[in-house]
Amino acid sequence: MRSNDINNLVAMFKNFSEKEQSMLVDKIINMMGEIKKTKEDHSCSNIVKEYTFKSSRPDCPRCRAKSDMGYILKRGFDNGVQRYYCKNCGKYFVATTNTVFENTQKSPDTWKKFIHMTITGKSIRACVAECNICTQTAFAWRHKILNAFKVHQDTLLMNGKIEVDEMFFPVSFKGNHIKGSFAGRKRLPGMSNNLPRKSFRRGSDNKSNAHSDKACVFCMIKNGNELFYAEVPGVGFMKPDMLDATLAKHVNKDGSVVIADQYRITHKYLEENGYEHVILSGNTAENTRYHRPEIKGEYHLQHVNAMHRHIRAFMKPYCGVSTKYLPNYIALYTWLKNIAANKKKNKAVEMSIYRASTSDCYISRRSIEAMPAIPMCA
Repeated sequence: MRSNDINNLVAMFKNFSEKEQSMLVDKIINMMGEIKKTKEDHSCSNIVKEYTFKSSRPDCPRCRAKSDMGYILKRGFDNGVQRYYCKNCGKYFVATTNTVFENTQKSPDTWKKFIHMTITGKSIRACVAECNICTQTAFAWRHKILNAFKVHQDTLLMNGKIEVDEMFFPVSFKGNHIKGSFAGRKRLPGMSNNLPRKSFRRGSDNKSNAHSDKACVFCMIKNGNELFYAEVPGVGFMKPDMLDATLAKHVNKDGSVVIADQYRITHKYLEENGYEHVILSGNTAENTRYHRPEIKGEYHLQHVNAMHRHIRAFMKPYCGVSTKYLPNYIALYTWLKNIAANKKKNKAVEMSIYRASTSDCYISRRSIEAMPAIPMCA
């Protein structure tokens, strides 16, 4: 609307009686309230309210101040969405702050459909066609959701009989080349355009059996199938710092028995750190062509070996995941396995939406791109 038109409307308003002016103002206020309500109804804040709100106000996503303690106040609207103020940290936020849905412009129905397609193993192209979004958006959304599962996995704690073992995937540098530069949006000073290793040719180059240059996936299972954990701590065989980042953080020493193979570094680590453990031979067959793992009564590694087979079968449809994104897909696998172990498979979509609505899992698209080419243990 032009400024002249606004001036004409103001002049017309001044000519109205007080009663007519009051009626017009009330009408405009009602219209603005309907517009705000419509915007909020079509925003993802409704998903967060539905799945995570314990009262009319959320907890602070930054300092974790509780709404039931009186720290959270309603303070106006931000683009039609209710805004909140935390008296503890002095920050403003909305319902979707620090969730997967932060800064999104798409409807809740689109997000629910996308989450369902993600956990059922649909391809990026299928998600693009079904949800009417572009490929870049679908890729970013997928890794935002998978990052939420990974954040949850980092909180797991195990006890009881815990089988541990590692498996290996070839290192892939897909997704690290942007306009000729390696491993970065921009070429930084001193950054080389070359791969950190010679590129593989088709054939025997990519069929090496050496594990020292492959991505390691460290797997743990509690009591057969009660709880699953898997992480990518680095490249090559497990080292003490990789065990610190995985086993030490997620296994409670009290009341736990760690069952491992004869790999000497793992064996030494368990002894030095006071873990009760059982060491089993990887193969007891007289003929080395056959694989017969050792079993000592109730102690064996059959479950974790089966987990390795399941992970390979799970990853196969994704057709060669880049090593930088491998931890996210492994987290998706463990998320689905833990849901099935709790006999809540029919609630997998609802639980995944709830996980995406929690205020501890936001990651930006730029941060997704900036993930290291080879994951390292934290």
